[in-house]
Amino acid sequence: MTKVDDLRSIGRLMLNAPLVDEAMVRLGLNQAALADACGVSREAVSKWFAGDSIPRPAKVRALAAALGLSIDKLVVREGAEPVVAYRTHLREPLTGKAKAKAQEMGRHFRQLQPFVEGSRLFSQRFLKEPAVDDGYVHRAVNTLRTSLNLGPAESPSMEQLIELIIDTGAFIVPVIWGKEKVGHENALTVYLPESQSTWVVLSLSAGQDDFKYWLAHELGHCLSLHKLADDAGEQFAERFAQLFVFPDALAEQCLAAMRSSTNPLEEASYFAGRHGVSVVTAVKSADRIAADRGEALTGVATESFYEEWNRNRPNRPTVAAQLFESDAPGVEIFVERASAVFRTEVFDAIGRLQKAQGGHSPAFVGTLLNVDLSQALELSVYLSKRQA
Repeated sequence: MTKVDDLRSIGRLMLNAPLVDEAMVRLGLNQAALADACGVSREAVSKWFAGDSIPRPAKVRALAAALGLSIDKLVVREGAEPVVAYRTHLREPLTGKAKAKAQEMGRHFRQLQPFVEGSRLFSQRFLKEPAVDDGYVHRAVNTLRTSLNLGPAESPSMEQLIELIIDTGAFIVPVIWGKEKVGHENALTVYLPESQSTWVVLSLSAGQDDFKYWLAHELGHCLSLHKLADDAGEQFAERFAQLFVFPDALAEQCLAAMRSSTNPLEEASYFAGRHGVSVVTAVKSADRIAADRGEALTGVATESFYEEWNRNRPNRPTVAAQLFESDAPGVEIFVERASAVFRTEVFDAIGRLQKAQGGHSPAFVGTLLNVDLSQALELSVYLSKRQA
């Protein structure tokens, strides 16, 4: 049992934010009221919740008394840092700065979790012992594809992939990060060990042609991130996504067409367009089959091929354009349409959190969604109005 007088090692501890938030909701307290009860400023309480600081022993006692919680439940080990996984649009690994930003988002997801109504109804669905070897990945993919009644050469739809992510118990967080905003990505998955919850952030500025891949990639993380992180997690998600959206039977057809053509890139582009994936996914999948057979690769995936594909990235239609007929929709259109398509309660939860805290929280929204202050302010005001 944690004793308040033993909090000399407090730097290794942090507040159990989800439990604190749940108690606040139960008691009808907001951060201002909690600050008054503990004799501190609201800013101090905000820092406690974000994990930026920990209350001193006397304040831990006051906080425990105000919330009716025991100290050993109120304070947890800081080692339960959010586990994050994403890559840039060039599929480069995380930098230290990007990882820190993603973990900061994760700490804010902790605060939001008690306000998502479904969060206490379902537990997270995981793969028991995820592994990166091809045999295991094939078995995992085939099991899920069978659950969707997909044919051997059939690619899943965007709606089916969204359904599978929801079925894992993960929370989907749609955002618009823009095509060329430095340091922003196509997708991000955050796993919170203490609550065993997963949050999937999807940038609707991603290209339409690549979006099914990213959905499948993040689905792979949803199933494995509790045990596979960093390079192993990325390897699993990469293999999982390719096999899910462009299975072996389809890749074999694509490879045969490329081999028999004088323009293999044109054939790969045809298969990509027909099945709603990027030409990169089609080429990589065909090369995967060639490598498995011990054959020469198609020769299409050259450095110039990737340079050209990335150069044309800003010209490719985005998911936002598909859903909203605009890369920068108004806040109402964005929130309502994204909520319906991705079946997410996240925007409702932000509104509930703001209502519990007694006002708009644009700084919280900005950090939670990793958007600039002007966008955060618009969202904060609109989401408050939705709760009125």
